[in-house]
Amino acid sequence: MRYRIEETSNTLVPVSNGDSALMLAVILGIAIGVVCIYLGWKGKQLWLKFWGIGLTLVSCIYIAYVTS
Repeated sequence: MRYRIEETSNTLVPVSNGDSALMLAVILGIAIGVVCIYLGWKGKQLWLKFWGIGLTLVSCIYIAYVTS
């Protein structure tokens, strides 16, 4: 398919800047991290507690960074 040089397509308009999707992922990360900590504590799985603490910590640090 050929296009004229002076024609431009206006179909690629960004819907949003993506901040809300990233914040949703961070909040989900906190929730999943807390669940992993609980399941790791209940099942005596050290690796699950480790990943849950890490995910929760990094998500909280990101929220603190964004809100400051």
